[in-house]
Amino acid sequence: MSNTNHTFIRLLSITAACAGVIAICASDSSPLAADFTADYAVFQTMARGWIDGMLPYRDLFDHKGPVTYLLYMLGFLICPGKTGVYIVEVIFAATTFELLFRCGRALNISNRLNYCALAVGLVLFGCLVTGGATVEEWSLPFQLIPLLYGLKWLLGQHVRIITTAFVSGICFGIVAMIRINDNAIVCGLCIGIMATMILHRQIADCLRCIAAFISGAALAILPFIIYFGVHHSIDDFLYSILTFNLHYRSAWTEPDTLSSLMTKLLKMTPTLVAPVSAYVYDRRHSTAYTITMTVTAMSAVTLFSFLPGAGYLHYFIMAMPLGVMAVQLTTGIGKIAKIVTIMLVCGPVGIYYSDTPVKNYRSFCYTREQIRARGSNHVLTQAIRAIIPEDERASVYVFGGNTSAPSLIESGHLPVGKYFFLQNKLWTIDEHISADIVRNFANTRPKWIVAYLSASHCRPLRPLLNDYEELSADSMKVCLPPSFHIYRRR
Repeated sequence: MSNTNHTFIRLLSITAACAGVIAICASDSSPLAADFTADYAVFQTMARGWIDGMLPYRDLFDHKGPVTYLLYMLGFLICPGKTGVYIVEVIFAATTFELLFRCGRALNISNRLNYCALAVGLVLFGCLVTGGATVEEWSLPFQLIPLLYGLKWLLGQHVRIITTAFVSGICFGIVAMIRINDNAIVCGLCIGIMATMILHRQIADCLRCIAAFISGAALAILPFIIYFGVHHSIDDFLYSILTFNLHYRSAWTEPDTLSSLMTKLLKMTPTLVAPVSAYVYDRRHSTAYTITMTVTAMSAVTLFSFLPGAGYLHYFIMAMPLGVMAVQLTTGIGKIAKIVTIMLVCGPVGIYYSDTPVKNYRSFCYTREQIRARGSNHVLTQAIRAIIPEDERASVYVFGGNTSAPSLIESGHLPVGKYFFLQNKLWTIDEHISADIVRNFANTRPKWIVAYLSASHCRPLRPLLNDYEELSADSMKVCLPPSFHIYRRR
């Protein structure tokens, strides 16, 4: 069979495997799932608003980078609803695993071991993907393109280091426009390569690489700077993706207990195993420990980036490529050692989350039944449909709560006001948000407010509620979730 046929069959197999894993394990983006939760709904809302002429960060607030919303927009252009975004997600996942396969080729390992390593990656991916269509998934291919170039240079495979640095810079810039701390692998790769160059006294080349990297990053980021500058919203853009994110990280990071720290480490075992595998690889291939330095740097930066903080499950997808590499780097050692490596890399995550497909299947069935019976799985959506006249639903302001963004998507209207989800938490992160919510509300003056917390606790809204009357619970046809209240403008 020709190489072309082999490549086609491999790509087809990888794509089919990724499509299956996402369909079964992604609880939001899967076409099998009728429901979706806050993050997916927020990204959908930002993308739909941009398509309809609203500007991210100026007219609608979120703190992810604009490439995230562009990818959702691409999905909507391919096919409405979830299907288009799912197709884009599968393409990105298949690209990720194809790049990992090519990294294995660069390491000169057998196809059998390479496919085994990809299977380990799929196990980790399926266990950690949670809702699906996350910023981590969008970031992975742009982390692996530089890794492939870097491995080829480290192993002397006729790749120019300046090209590697420039490509790494472009990919760094693209990921910065998705979520900047998803750049852990690129940052670790650059540290490892710089250390190698300094040890070999290639100082001039190292400086040229830094310039090439900066040029590549600027090339990727500059179009967005120009775009938001032309639309007079550069301050909103930079505040959302930089300033607010710094406040967000410091406000929502809680001290770890021993239990929470150990749980996170179990999800990040690839970062602990990969350097050991790299050391064994270097010992057997006499590569002057360049692979060990680079893999250790990538592992350390990944661990540093994702060990602190809330520890949401999908964050740890960023450690998955290191798990695949940990298995790939066992080439040349005994079968028992390979099995031990596989168990260390994916055993803890696989055992802990092995029931994910079963849970998702039950959830898919339950949600579909709820939607058939009640028209929606979200009580807030049911309340809006039951209480607010259809011709007035375009003037509903939903204040706070995890269900606010999904309910807006389901009611079929774009948000009223810039801040449309979790306002009750956003205002605690930065006083600027509190003042901005009040300004936005005063400008839009919606006919209806669906507010999380009572009027006495809605601090930013309190001065503005004098023009509204609260509907009594007795007058409603449905029960609102706890702490939600509906107000109508007098």
